[in-house]
Amino acid sequence: MKTHARVAILGAGLSGLSIGYFLNKKGISADIFEKGSRIGGVIQSNKEAGFLYEHGPNTGVLSNTIIEQLFADISEHCTIEVANEAAKKRLILKNGKWHALPSGLFSGIGTPLFTTMDKFRILGEPFRKAGTNPDESLRAFVERRLGKSFHDYAVAPFINGIYAGNT
Repeated sequence: MKTHARVAILGAGLSGLSIGYFLNKKGISADIFEKGSRIGGVIQSNKEAGFLYEHGPNTGVLSNTIIEQLFADISEHCTIEVANEAAKKRLILKNGKWHALPSGLFSGIGTPLFTTMDKFRILGEPFRKAGTNPDESLRAFVERRLGKSFHDYAVAPFINGIYAGNT
């Protein structure tokens, strides 16, 4: 005996829309409910004064065949934007000025993104004891081991920007 369950998906962000897409592909109907006024979750793009501002995740990795198949299936509705090689330099805004994200020891020592104290914390990180809180957030972990400025200007922009996370 076959039963037909109704499926409700809460949230029309990337995950909710993807789940709905894959269920539909298998012939299963789903209703997607979104509390906000638009779909896309934290993903949004705004154009202002000739610039395109991306909010939420703005980078992804085609890391498995399921994701590749998803993009192939929806290719008539959207296109993949491949990053320009010139975009390798990552800039972080601090106090109204753009600074390059350090890529090594010497640029890390010279950057104004991290406080002097946090630069010493970074150097001492390999010698710190492991934490004891199994429920420690990423933010708490980074601040405990590397300092607040490292969290604010190195970790948070990428976790929030690439994974739409909340440290």
